[in-house]
Amino acid sequence: MDKQLVGGFISVKSILEAKSRPVYRIILDAERYKNVCSSNFHAAEKRQYEFLFSAGVPVEQIGKEEFSALLDGNTSGGIAAEVGDRSFCTLEEILAK
Repeated sequence: MDKQLVGGFISVKSILEAKSRPVYRIILDAERYKNVCSSNFHAAEKRQYEFLFSAGVPVEQIGKEEFSALLDGNTSGGIAAEVGDRSFCTLEEILAK
């Protein structure tokens, strides 16, 4: 099973909600997380972090440079996840539903 990195809150949230692939860990840009949490603004981003921390998946905070390097320079809003391959339903499973 191959592990892949997926960047951005919407992508990570979609994978968590669909439960179509394993999520091994959520990775955050620690500096961005700290800035958002200490601000009186960024209410929407704070809700994103609340969702991620409540997902039941280990959350790892890493430095900005390391985060950027993981995603080949794409910061993805400081949110990424390490995920496995997609799983698909068989025709029999679909028809049984």
